Amino acid sequence: MLIHASNCWSRSGPSIMLAVAALFSVGCETSDESDNAPIPAIDMSMVIDSGSQNLDAGLASDADGTDAAGGGDSETVVEVSRETLLRSISENVFRVTYAQFAEKSATLSTAINAWQSDLSNETHEAAKAAWTEANAIWQHLELMQVGPAGIAGRRVGGQDLREAIYSYPVSNPCRVDQEVEAQRYTADGWADRAQYNVRGLDAIEYLLFWTETVNQCPDSISLNRQGRWDRLVEMGTEELQSRRAALASALATSLQGSADALAAAWAADNALADAFVAGTEPFEDAKQSLDEVYAGLFYLDKFVKDLKLGKPAGITPDCEAESCPDAVESKFADVSKENLINNLLGLKLVLLGGDDESFVGFDDLLVAEGAGELASTMMTKLQAAIEALNAIEGSLADAIRQNLGQVTAAYDAVKSFNDDFKTEFVTVLNLSVPQEGAGDND
Repeated sequence: MLIHASNCWSRSGPSIMLAVAALFSVGCETSDESDNAPIPAIDMSMVIDSGSQNLDAGLASDADGTDAAGGGDSETVVEVSRETLLRSISENVFRVTYAQFAEKSATLSTAINAWQSDLSNETHEAAKAAWTEANAIWQHLELMQVGPAGIAGRRVGGQDLREAIYSYPVSNPCRVDQEVEAQRYTADGWADRAQYNVRGLDAIEYLLFWTETVNQCPDSISLNRQGRWDRLVEMGTEELQSRRAALASALATSLQGSADALAAAWAADNALADAFVAGTEPFEDAKQSLDEVYAGLFYLDKFVKDLKLGKPAGITPDCEAESCPDAVESKFADVSKENLINNLLGLKLVLLGGDDESFVGFDDLLVAEGAGELASTMMTKLQAAIEALNAIEGSLADAIRQNLGQVTAAYDAVKSFNDDFKTEFVTVLNLSVPQEGAGDND
Protein backbone atom coordinates (compact mmCIF):
# COMPACT_ATOMS: atom_id res chain seq x y z
CA MET A 1 0.00 0.00 0.00
CA LEU A 2 1.36 3.43 -0.89
CA ILE A 3 1.52 5.76 2.08
CA HIS A 4 1.26 9.38 1.04
CA ALA A 5 2.86 12.27 2.85
CA SER A 6 1.63 15.76 2.06
CA ASN A 7 3.74 18.64 0.82
CA CYS A 8 1.21 20.75 -1.05
CA TRP A 9 0.89 24.39 -1.93
CA SER A 10 -1.48 27.08 -0.74
CA ARG A 11 -5.17 26.63 -1.44
CA SER A 12 -5.84 30.29 -2.01
CA GLY A 13 -6.59 30.37 -5.70
CA PRO A 14 -7.99 32.79 -8.27
CA SER A 15 -11.67 33.46 -8.61
CA ILE A 16 -13.23 31.12 -11.12
CA MET A 17 -14.81 32.83 -14.10
CA LEU A 18 -15.34 30.75 -17.23
CA ALA A 19 -15.66 32.36 -20.67
CA VAL A 20 -18.48 32.09 -23.17
CA ALA A 21 -16.87 30.72 -26.33
CA ALA A 22 -17.03 32.74 -29.54
CA LEU A 23 -18.35 31.22 -32.74
CA PHE A 24 -16.74 31.23 -36.12
CA SER A 25 -16.98 29.11 -39.20
CA VAL A 26 -14.50 27.72 -41.68
CA GLY A 27 -15.32 28.06 -45.35
CA CYS A 28 -15.63 25.10 -47.66
CA GLU A 29 -13.83 26.36 -50.73
CA THR A 30 -10.44 28.00 -50.98
CA SER A 31 -8.55 29.44 -53.90
CA ASP A 32 -5.91 27.38 -55.65
CA GLU A 33 -3.24 29.68 -54.24
CA SER A 34 -4.29 29.07 -50.63
CA ASP A 35 -5.36 25.43 -50.71
CA ASN A 36 -2.24 24.23 -48.93
CA ALA A 37 -1.75 27.18 -46.59
CA PRO A 38 -2.07 25.93 -43.00
CA ILE A 39 -5.09 27.27 -41.14
CA PRO A 40 -4.54 28.45 -37.56
CA ALA A 41 -4.56 25.89 -34.76
CA ILE A 42 -7.90 25.48 -33.04
CA ASP A 43 -8.15 27.90 -30.14
CA MET A 44 -10.20 26.29 -27.38
CA SER A 45 -11.61 29.71 -26.55
CA MET A 46 -13.40 29.49 -29.89
CA VAL A 47 -16.13 26.93 -30.44
CA ILE A 48 -16.27 26.39 -34.17
CA ASP A 49 -19.57 25.74 -35.91
CA SER A 50 -18.67 23.15 -38.59
CA GLY A 51 -20.52 20.66 -39.08
CA SER A 52 -10.95 -0.03 -21.70
CA GLN A 53 -9.04 0.02 -19.24
CA ASN A 54 -10.23 -0.79 -15.70
CA LEU A 55 -9.69 2.56 -14.04
CA ASP A 56 -11.84 2.17 -10.95
CA ALA A 57 -9.94 3.02 -7.79
CA GLY A 58 -11.08 3.83 -4.29
CA LEU A 59 -9.47 5.80 -1.48
CA ALA A 60 -8.22 4.14 1.70
CA SER A 61 -6.82 5.37 4.98
CA ASP A 62 -4.31 3.84 7.34
CA ALA A 63 -5.31 3.27 10.93
CA ASP A 64 -3.18 6.24 12.00
CA GLY A 65 -5.04 8.52 9.63
CA THR A 66 -2.28 8.85 7.01
CA ASP A 67 -3.76 9.30 3.54
CA ALA A 68 -3.12 6.25 1.39
CA ALA A 69 -4.09 4.60 -1.87
CA GLY A 70 -4.34 0.84 -2.20
CA GLY A 71 -1.87 -1.30 -4.17
CA GLY A 72 1.89 -1.51 -4.44
CA ASP A 73 4.56 -2.40 -1.87
CA SER A 74 3.29 -2.02 1.69
CA GLU A 75 6.64 -0.51 2.72
CA THR A 76 6.86 2.02 -0.13
CA VAL A 77 6.34 5.59 0.99
CA VAL A 78 5.45 8.12 -1.71
CA GLU A 79 5.20 11.79 -0.91
CA VAL A 80 2.15 13.40 -2.45
CA SER A 81 3.40 16.59 -4.02
CA ARG A 82 3.16 18.38 -7.30
CA GLU A 83 6.33 16.68 -8.50
CA THR A 84 5.23 13.14 -7.65
CA LEU A 85 1.87 13.76 -9.28
CA LEU A 86 3.49 15.22 -12.39
CA ARG A 87 5.89 12.28 -12.60
CA SER A 88 3.00 9.85 -12.35
CA ILE A 89 1.06 11.64 -15.09
CA SER A 90 4.11 11.92 -17.32
CA GLU A 91 5.32 8.33 -16.97
CA ASN A 92 2.11 6.38 -16.44
CA VAL A 93 -0.37 8.37 -18.54
CA PHE A 94 1.21 10.58 -21.21
CA ARG A 95 4.15 8.29 -22.06
CA VAL A 96 2.03 5.14 -22.13
CA THR A 97 -0.94 6.56 -24.03
CA TYR A 98 1.06 8.46 -26.66
CA ALA A 99 3.13 5.30 -27.27
CA GLN A 100 -0.08 3.32 -27.71
CA PHE A 101 -1.36 5.86 -30.22
CA ALA A 102 1.89 5.79 -32.18
CA GLU A 103 1.59 2.01 -32.44
CA LYS A 104 -2.04 2.20 -33.56
CA SER A 105 -1.16 4.91 -36.09
CA ALA A 106 1.50 2.69 -37.63
CA THR A 107 -1.02 -0.14 -37.87
CA LEU A 108 -3.52 2.22 -39.49
CA SER A 109 -0.99 3.39 -42.08
CA THR A 110 -0.09 -0.21 -42.95
CA ALA A 111 -3.76 -1.17 -43.28
CA ILE A 112 -4.59 1.80 -45.52
CA ASN A 113 -1.58 1.09 -47.72
CA ALA A 114 -2.85 -2.48 -48.10
CA TRP A 115 -6.29 -1.13 -49.07
CA GLN A 116 -4.72 1.20 -51.62
CA SER A 117 -2.83 -1.72 -53.17
CA ASP A 118 -5.85 -4.02 -53.19
CA LEU A 119 -9.25 -2.31 -53.29
CA SER A 120 -11.06 -5.32 -51.87
CA ASN A 121 -13.79 -5.40 -49.27
CA GLU A 122 -11.47 -7.34 -46.95
CA THR A 123 -8.68 -4.74 -47.00
CA HIS A 124 -11.24 -1.93 -46.72
CA GLU A 125 -12.82 -3.44 -43.60
CA ALA A 126 -9.37 -4.02 -42.08
CA ALA A 127 -8.49 -0.35 -42.65
CA LYS A 128 -11.76 0.78 -41.05
CA ALA A 129 -11.10 -1.44 -38.03
CA ALA A 130 -7.57 -0.02 -37.70
CA TRP A 131 -8.98 3.52 -37.83
CA THR A 132 -11.51 2.70 -35.11
CA GLU A 133 -8.76 1.43 -32.80
CA ALA A 134 -6.47 4.41 -33.41
CA ASN A 135 -9.33 6.86 -32.95
CA ALA A 136 -10.34 5.27 -29.63
CA ILE A 137 -6.88 5.90 -28.19
CA TRP A 138 -6.78 9.42 -29.60
CA GLN A 139 -10.04 10.25 -27.86
CA HIS A 140 -8.25 9.56 -24.56
CA LEU A 141 -5.52 11.93 -25.67
CA GLU A 142 -7.93 14.73 -26.56
CA LEU A 143 -7.80 15.59 -22.84
CA MET A 144 -4.00 15.43 -22.71
CA GLN A 145 -3.08 18.35 -24.97
CA VAL A 146 0.07 19.24 -23.06
CA GLY A 147 3.43 20.10 -24.61
CA PRO A 148 3.77 19.59 -28.41
CA ALA A 149 0.10 18.59 -28.78
CA GLY A 150 -0.93 22.02 -27.51
CA ILE A 151 -1.50 25.23 -29.39
CA ALA A 152 1.72 27.07 -30.26
CA GLY A 153 1.91 30.34 -28.38
CA ARG A 154 -0.87 29.31 -26.01
CA ARG A 155 0.55 26.19 -24.34
CA VAL A 156 4.07 25.68 -23.03
CA GLY A 157 6.00 23.76 -25.69
CA GLY A 158 2.95 23.80 -27.99
CA GLN A 159 3.56 22.75 -31.60
CA ASP A 160 -0.03 22.35 -32.89
CA LEU A 161 0.39 18.59 -33.31
CA ARG A 162 -3.12 17.93 -32.06
CA GLU A 163 -4.50 19.84 -35.04
CA ALA A 164 -2.31 17.83 -37.39
CA ILE A 165 -3.82 14.65 -35.96
CA TYR A 166 -7.45 15.63 -35.39
CA SER A 167 -9.03 18.84 -36.63
CA TYR A 168 -12.48 18.52 -35.04
CA PRO A 169 -14.52 20.71 -34.94
CA VAL A 170 -13.21 22.30 -38.15
CA SER A 171 -13.44 18.95 -39.98
CA ASN A 172 -14.57 19.68 -43.53
CA PRO A 173 -15.52 16.75 -45.79
CA CYS A 174 -16.26 19.12 -48.67
CA ARG A 175 -12.63 20.21 -48.65
CA VAL A 176 -11.59 16.54 -48.60
CA ASP A 177 -13.76 15.93 -51.68
CA GLN A 178 -12.05 18.84 -53.41
CA GLU A 179 -8.66 17.26 -52.76
CA VAL A 180 -9.87 13.86 -54.00
CA GLU A 181 -10.79 15.47 -57.32
CA ALA A 182 -7.74 17.76 -57.60
CA GLN A 183 -5.19 15.04 -56.66
CA ARG A 184 -2.75 17.50 -55.11
CA TYR A 185 -1.95 14.79 -52.58
CA THR A 186 0.36 13.16 -55.12
CA ALA A 187 2.99 15.86 -54.52
CA ASP A 188 5.77 14.98 -52.08
CA GLY A 189 5.05 16.27 -48.57
CA TRP A 190 1.60 17.61 -49.49
CA ALA A 191 -0.10 16.11 -46.43
CA ASP A 192 2.35 17.78 -44.04
CA ARG A 193 1.59 21.19 -45.58
CA ALA A 194 -2.15 20.79 -46.08
CA GLN A 195 -4.78 22.67 -44.15
CA TYR A 196 -5.76 21.02 -40.90
CA ASN A 197 -9.36 20.53 -42.01
CA VAL A 198 -8.35 18.17 -44.84
CA ARG A 199 -6.00 15.96 -42.84
CA GLY A 200 -5.84 13.80 -39.73
CA LEU A 201 -8.12 11.17 -38.29
CA ASP A 202 -11.34 12.98 -39.17
CA ALA A 203 -10.43 13.35 -42.87
CA ILE A 204 -9.36 9.69 -42.94
CA GLU A 205 -12.66 8.74 -41.29
CA TYR A 206 -14.57 10.32 -44.15
CA LEU A 207 -12.41 8.69 -46.82
CA LEU A 208 -12.82 5.25 -45.25
CA PHE A 209 -16.45 5.26 -44.19
CA TRP A 210 -18.19 7.35 -46.88
CA THR A 211 -18.63 5.11 -49.92
CA GLU A 212 -21.33 6.96 -51.88
CA THR A 213 -20.50 8.71 -55.14
CA VAL A 214 -22.04 12.04 -54.08
CA ASN A 215 -19.84 14.64 -52.43
CA GLN A 216 -20.43 16.84 -49.38
CA CYS A 217 -20.17 20.22 -51.13
CA PRO A 218 -23.00 22.64 -51.89
CA ASP A 219 -24.04 23.05 -55.52
CA SER A 220 -22.57 26.56 -55.50
CA ILE A 221 -19.02 25.28 -54.98
CA SER A 222 -16.96 25.15 -58.18
CA LEU A 223 -16.39 21.40 -57.74
CA ASN A 224 -20.09 20.95 -58.52
CA ARG A 225 -20.85 24.18 -60.37
CA GLN A 226 -18.22 23.45 -63.01
CA GLY A 227 -19.09 19.74 -63.23
CA ARG A 228 -15.66 18.52 -62.13
CA TRP A 229 -17.05 16.01 -59.64
CA ASP A 230 -19.51 14.63 -62.18
CA ARG A 231 -16.66 14.00 -64.59
CA LEU A 232 -14.79 12.11 -61.86
CA VAL A 233 -17.82 9.95 -61.12
CA GLU A 234 -18.19 9.20 -64.84
CA MET A 235 -14.74 7.58 -64.70
CA GLY A 236 -16.25 4.86 -62.53
CA THR A 237 -16.52 3.91 -58.86
CA GLU A 238 -13.16 2.15 -58.90
CA GLU A 239 -11.39 5.37 -59.92
CA LEU A 240 -13.18 7.28 -57.16
CA GLN A 241 -12.33 4.63 -54.56
CA SER A 242 -8.73 4.51 -55.77
CA ARG A 243 -8.34 8.26 -55.28
CA ARG A 244 -9.92 8.13 -51.83
CA ALA A 245 -7.53 5.35 -50.84
CA ALA A 246 -4.52 7.24 -52.21
CA LEU A 247 -5.43 10.38 -50.29
CA ALA A 248 -6.07 8.35 -47.13
CA SER A 249 -2.63 6.75 -47.54
CA ALA A 250 -0.89 10.12 -47.80
CA LEU A 251 -2.77 11.40 -44.75
CA ALA A 252 -2.03 8.25 -42.74
CA THR A 253 1.70 8.61 -43.40
CA SER A 254 1.63 12.19 -42.16
CA LEU A 255 -0.49 11.16 -39.17
CA GLN A 256 2.05 8.51 -38.21
CA GLY A 257 4.82 11.11 -38.27
CA SER A 258 2.91 13.37 -35.88
CA ALA A 259 2.06 10.44 -33.61
CA ASP A 260 5.71 9.38 -33.47
CA ALA A 261 6.75 12.94 -32.60
CA LEU A 262 4.34 13.06 -29.68
CA ALA A 263 5.43 9.65 -28.42
CA ALA A 264 9.06 10.78 -28.56
CA ALA A 265 8.25 13.97 -26.64
CA TRP A 266 7.03 11.95 -23.64
CA ALA A 267 9.56 9.11 -23.87
CA ALA A 268 11.98 8.38 -21.03
CA ASP A 269 14.81 10.93 -20.69
CA ASN A 270 13.18 13.41 -23.05
CA ALA A 271 14.14 16.95 -22.05
CA LEU A 272 10.60 18.33 -22.22
CA ALA A 273 9.15 15.47 -20.19
CA ASP A 274 11.86 15.93 -17.55
CA ALA A 275 11.23 19.68 -17.43
CA PHE A 276 7.49 19.08 -17.08
CA VAL A 277 8.06 16.94 -13.98
CA ALA A 278 10.68 19.23 -12.42
CA GLY A 279 8.90 22.47 -13.29
CA THR A 280 11.95 23.87 -15.06
CA GLU A 281 12.38 25.77 -18.33
CA PRO A 282 10.30 26.09 -20.48
CA PHE A 283 7.90 25.71 -17.53
CA GLU A 284 8.11 28.42 -14.86
CA ASP A 285 7.60 25.98 -12.00
CA ALA A 286 5.74 22.81 -11.05
CA LYS A 287 2.53 24.76 -10.56
CA GLN A 288 2.59 25.88 -14.19
CA SER A 289 3.15 22.27 -15.27
CA LEU A 290 0.07 21.26 -13.32
CA ASP A 291 -1.88 24.21 -14.72
CA GLU A 292 -1.02 22.94 -18.21
CA VAL A 293 -2.49 19.56 -17.30
CA TYR A 294 -5.65 21.24 -16.05
CA ALA A 295 -5.87 23.33 -19.23
CA GLY A 296 -5.77 20.12 -21.26
CA LEU A 297 -8.50 18.59 -19.12
CA PHE A 298 -10.64 21.69 -19.66
CA TYR A 299 -11.54 20.12 -23.02
CA LEU A 300 -14.27 18.49 -20.92
CA ASP A 301 -16.15 21.75 -20.55
CA LYS A 302 -16.24 23.32 -24.00
CA PHE A 303 -15.87 20.25 -26.18
CA VAL A 304 -17.27 17.20 -24.37
CA LYS A 305 -20.10 18.88 -22.50
CA ASP A 306 -21.09 21.72 -24.81
CA LEU A 307 -20.03 20.85 -28.34
CA LYS A 308 -20.20 17.05 -28.46
CA LEU A 309 -23.25 16.58 -26.19
CA GLY A 310 -25.04 19.87 -25.61
CA LYS A 311 -25.24 21.11 -29.18
CA PRO A 312 -26.52 17.88 -30.81
CA ALA A 313 -29.03 17.41 -27.98
CA GLY A 314 -30.37 20.95 -28.43
CA ILE A 315 -29.27 22.04 -24.96
CA THR A 316 -26.85 24.82 -25.92
CA PRO A 317 -27.78 27.94 -27.94
CA ASP A 318 -25.61 26.71 -30.83
CA CYS A 319 -28.52 24.47 -31.83
CA GLU A 320 -31.47 26.59 -32.89
CA ALA A 321 -33.86 23.65 -33.31
CA GLU A 322 -35.30 21.26 -30.76
CA SER A 323 -32.26 19.08 -31.37
CA CYS A 324 -29.42 18.88 -33.90
CA PRO A 325 -28.49 15.21 -34.41
CA ASP A 326 -26.50 16.06 -37.55
CA ALA A 327 -24.07 18.01 -35.32
CA VAL A 328 -22.63 14.87 -33.72
CA GLU A 329 -18.87 14.52 -33.88
CA SER A 330 -18.49 11.30 -35.90
CA LYS A 331 -21.09 11.25 -38.65
CA PHE A 332 -19.41 8.72 -40.93
CA ALA A 333 -17.95 6.06 -38.63
CA ASP A 334 -20.86 6.66 -36.24
CA VAL A 335 -18.76 6.44 -33.07
CA SER A 336 -19.78 9.74 -31.45
CA LYS A 337 -21.01 8.01 -28.28
CA GLU A 338 -17.86 5.89 -28.06
CA ASN A 339 -15.74 9.04 -28.50
CA LEU A 340 -17.45 10.63 -25.50
CA ILE A 341 -16.89 7.55 -23.36
CA ASN A 342 -13.23 7.43 -24.36
CA ASN A 343 -12.88 11.14 -23.57
CA LEU A 344 -14.04 10.46 -20.01
CA LEU A 345 -11.80 7.40 -19.71
CA GLY A 346 -8.85 9.59 -20.74
CA LEU A 347 -9.87 12.13 -18.11
CA LYS A 348 -10.04 9.37 -15.52
CA LEU A 349 -6.54 8.18 -16.44
CA VAL A 350 -5.14 11.64 -15.74
CA LEU A 351 -7.08 12.10 -12.51
CA LEU A 352 -5.81 8.78 -11.15
CA GLY A 353 -2.28 9.21 -12.49
CA GLY A 354 -2.41 5.81 -14.20
CA ASP A 355 -4.61 2.84 -14.91
CA ASP A 356 -4.72 1.36 -11.44
CA GLU A 357 -5.00 2.59 -7.88
CA SER A 358 -1.30 2.24 -7.03
CA PHE A 359 -0.36 5.46 -8.82
CA VAL A 360 -0.31 8.99 -7.41
CA GLY A 361 -3.21 10.98 -8.85
CA PHE A 362 -5.21 14.13 -8.35
CA ASP A 363 -7.47 12.13 -6.03
CA ASP A 364 -4.52 11.58 -3.69
CA LEU A 365 -3.60 15.25 -3.84
CA LEU A 366 -7.13 16.19 -2.83
CA VAL A 367 -6.95 13.77 0.11
CA ALA A 368 -3.61 15.25 1.15
CA GLU A 369 -5.22 18.70 1.11
CA GLY A 370 -7.96 17.49 3.43
CA ALA A 371 -10.54 17.24 0.63
CA GLY A 372 -11.00 13.48 0.61
CA GLU A 373 -14.78 13.82 0.43
CA LEU A 374 -14.49 15.96 -2.69
CA ALA A 375 -12.15 13.38 -4.25
CA SER A 376 -14.61 10.57 -3.54
CA THR A 377 -17.58 12.60 -4.79
CA MET A 378 -15.88 13.58 -8.02
CA MET A 379 -14.76 10.04 -8.85
CA THR A 380 -18.29 8.80 -8.15
CA LYS A 381 -19.74 11.49 -10.42
CA LEU A 382 -17.25 10.71 -13.17
CA GLN A 383 -18.14 7.03 -13.06
CA ALA A 384 -21.84 7.96 -13.15
CA ALA A 385 -21.22 10.05 -16.29
CA ILE A 386 -19.45 7.14 -17.99
CA GLU A 387 -22.32 4.83 -17.08
CA ALA A 388 -24.89 7.35 -18.35
CA LEU A 389 -23.15 7.48 -21.72
CA ASN A 390 -22.95 3.69 -21.85
CA ALA A 391 -26.68 3.56 -21.12
CA ILE A 392 -27.50 5.44 -24.35
CA GLU A 393 -29.10 2.89 -26.67
CA GLY A 394 -27.71 2.73 -30.20
CA SER A 395 -25.73 5.56 -31.73
CA LEU A 396 -25.73 9.08 -30.29
CA ALA A 397 -27.48 10.51 -33.36
CA ASP A 398 -30.21 7.84 -33.26
CA ALA A 399 -30.72 8.37 -29.53
CA ILE A 400 -31.14 12.12 -30.05
CA ARG A 401 -33.85 11.42 -32.61
CA GLN A 402 -35.59 8.60 -30.75
CA ASN A 403 -34.73 8.79 -27.06
CA LEU A 404 -33.53 12.28 -26.24
CA GLY A 405 -34.02 11.71 -22.51
CA GLN A 406 -31.09 9.30 -22.41
CA VAL A 407 -28.83 11.90 -23.98
CA THR A 408 -29.93 14.73 -21.70
CA ALA A 409 -29.40 12.41 -18.70
CA ALA A 410 -25.82 11.84 -19.87
CA TYR A 411 -25.35 15.59 -20.35
CA ASP A 412 -26.61 16.24 -16.82
CA ALA A 413 -24.22 13.61 -15.42
CA VAL A 414 -21.24 15.14 -17.24
CA LYS A 415 -22.26 18.62 -16.11
CA SER A 416 -22.54 17.48 -12.48
CA PHE A 417 -18.92 16.34 -12.51
CA ASN A 418 -17.82 19.37 -14.51
CA ASP A 419 -19.36 21.79 -12.02
CA ASP A 420 -17.10 20.42 -9.26
CA PHE A 421 -14.16 20.25 -11.67
CA LYS A 422 -14.44 23.98 -12.46
CA THR A 423 -15.00 25.18 -8.90
CA GLU A 424 -14.00 23.27 -5.75
CA PHE A 425 -11.33 21.25 -7.56
CA VAL A 426 -9.64 24.44 -8.77
CA THR A 427 -9.89 26.21 -5.41
CA VAL A 428 -8.59 23.35 -3.28
CA LEU A 429 -5.61 22.66 -5.54
CA ASN A 430 -4.88 26.34 -6.32
CA LEU A 431 -5.03 25.77 -10.08
CA SER A 432 -5.25 28.51 -12.67
CA VAL A 433 -8.24 28.47 -14.99
CA PRO A 434 -7.08 28.56 -18.65
CA GLN A 435 -7.87 31.56 -20.80
CA GLU A 436 -10.69 29.78 -22.58
CA GLY A 437 -12.43 29.29 -19.23
CA ALA A 438 -12.15 32.83 -17.87
CA GLY A 439 -15.50 34.54 -17.37
CA ASP A 440 -17.87 31.62 -17.99
CA ASN A 441 -20.31 30.55 -15.27
CA ASP A 442 -22.30 27.72 -16.84
